[in-house]
Amino acid sequence: MGETLGVTKDNSVRISIPFSANAEKALLGALIQNPENIHYLQSELPLRSDHFFIDRHQLIFTALLDLSNQGVTIDLVTLIQELKNQEKYPTPTRDEFIIEIFEKAPLTENLLYHAEIIRNTFALRNIMESCEGIRQRASQQSFDDISELLDDLDKTLLALRDQQAQGDGLIPGSEVLRSTVIQLEQRMSHDGIPGISSGFSDLDKVTGGFQKSDLTILAARPGMGKTALILNWATKALNEKKTVAFFSLEMSKEQLMERILAAEGKINSAQIRKGQIKAPKDLNKLVKTIKEVNHISTHLLVDETPSISLSELTARCRRYHRDKGLDMVIIDYLQLVVGSRDLRKQGREREVSEISMGLKALAKELGVPVIAAAQLNRSPDSRPDKRPRISDLRESGSMEQDADMIVFIYRDDYYHPHSPDAGQAEIILGKNRHGPLETVRLAYLPAYVSFRQLALIDPLLAQNTSPQVSHGPNSKKNKGTSQHPPFSSPP
Repeated sequence: MGETLGVTKDNSVRISIPFSANAEKALLGALIQNPENIHYLQSELPLRSDHFFIDRHQLIFTALLDLSNQGVTIDLVTLIQELKNQEKYPTPTRDEFIIEIFEKAPLTENLLYHAEIIRNTFALRNIMESCEGIRQRASQQSFDDISELLDDLDKTLLALRDQQAQGDGLIPGSEVLRSTVIQLEQRMSHDGIPGISSGFSDLDKVTGGFQKSDLTILAARPGMGKTALILNWATKALNEKKTVAFFSLEMSKEQLMERILAAEGKINSAQIRKGQIKAPKDLNKLVKTIKEVNHISTHLLVDETPSISLSELTARCRRYHRDKGLDMVIIDYLQLVVGSRDLRKQGREREVSEISMGLKALAKELGVPVIAAAQLNRSPDSRPDKRPRISDLRESGSMEQDADMIVFIYRDDYYHPHSPDAGQAEIILGKNRHGPLETVRLAYLPAYVSFRQLALIDPLLAQNTSPQVSHGPNSKKNKGTSQHPPFSSPP
């Protein structure tokens, strides 16, 4: 990419520094000849003086920007006079050098092409400099463990990527309105919800599905069914041919697949776990389910790395999304992800805050929904009304702030086995940036470790339960709800 400058190191290794003197001269000449191109350049492909490698070129570009900002008419005379200001430009620039650049300037049509060369060579120099620091630390072994060095390397590469990102800058409102209208037309052109369906129509009516760039936190006490519910969400996405990355930090990948088979095939999970499926009818059902799950499993990616670091998790998602594409990321569960070593030393709450912020950043960067299960502290157990609240999030930190949606699971039979609401679960929206805070009732099937639409389990019960959606995260159950036996033996 242009010419390079050879530098001898240790009398044996020759390092080439990327830069293009020709591109730098061509761009400066085009700007001197047509100063109106300065505004065009800075709006289309912004440059700074440090993007230029040659010192004199940096000074000339700085002078051009200063004159433009001052509203001074730019020509050879005003530019040369500006550069003679020793307080602003301590290094003298010969008049002949500026005149030569002006006279040999190529066509201005190539302005953006030359600017791209300058930006790319600048990025290459930054990469070399950053990687040299990592190389020296590796050769001197100046780190506590290898994971620390890998985390720093990942952060360095991410910072370089962000630095290279051009960004849109300030955009006229008319353009924003135009792109918004296009999005609205796309949504209105087909029936259904704008996001990825959860598989539960009552819940989708409230949330609109899982939206791109959103972080959803699913929180509950242990044993409430967090993994069961996010697996229901995942399999619905898989059935819609969405690619799902599932980070299972608590269960093995085989245990996860057993749960999917039980839920999808309505097969007793305990019998699958114990290998007690013997009857021909049950075996046929299992074989049929395996074939069905095999069809959708090509879209499922499972990572069972225990105590995976945030940087490693994001790097794997970013890499796969770049190569093949992702539609959804699920983490089970958030508190098992490990943050950076520095924040670990500052306390668990700071570490969890870093993780939630990192997951939100990942959702925005990839443009996909990210769902993370999370544990609640013991506060609900000590209250008369044991329905969870946002303040119950364990080591919450910035979790409430970062999440676009916080969903809680509450099952009354968890605390009261003989509850008239046994077999039901309240899906409570504690935060919802896209809609109201409501509570949706679902049926919980413990034998299958799965959730279902209440209407699909008992139509008569659904008719007597009016409405199925109750307002407010801590709303009481409807007085008209009929009592019914628990779903201990799902149909």
